[in-house]
Amino acid sequence: ILFEELPTHLIDALLTREDRHFYQHPGFRVPDILRAVWTNLRGQFRGGASTITQQLAGTLYADRSEITLRRKLVELWYAIQLERWLTKDEILERYLNLVYFGEGTYGIEAAAQFYTGHSARNITVAEAAMLVIQLNRPGGNSPFTHPNRARELQTVILNQMVDLGRVTEEEASRSLSRYWDNFDFT
Repeated sequence: ILFEELPTHLIDALLTREDRHFYQHPGFRVPDILRAVWTNLRGQFRGGASTITQQLAGTLYADRSEITLRRKLVELWYAIQLERWLTKDEILERYLNLVYFGEGTYGIEAAAQFYTGHSARNITVAEAAMLVIQLNRPGGNSPFTHPNRARELQTVILNQMVDLGRVTEEEASRSLSRYWDNFDFT
């Protein structure tokens, strides 16, 4: 699916969840890398330091299951190269069309069809939030198998989007209510 065909609120949800500084960094963020190194040295892992560009680089050129410094350096090298050769929107398009969303779905269109029953072109704000929470724990945040966890995380993303001014509180609330009022638990 082309970047231009995706709803703005999907991109907003993705950037809220995965990489709030995406349009400002050159493929990596030194503060995030230093934070990750520091917390790992202290044995307090609190999430990765990978930007969307680094995640795409890792998906394309590294074994993301390997947790080594070498893999992180490979990701960093290729992230810099991706940023040199692609626009930010092209990076997002490739990322969204390649990444794993759980439940056997790769790419935003397959994930949207599976989780919502319709195209990614037509997803709501709440559906966008539901899709992006699948990225960090594919299958583990599924609304079908873990509806309470999924709703809680979906609400967190929607609230963060409101705080960032990417959606109004009313729109987020209405979309969330509509999502769960129409959700088929069977």
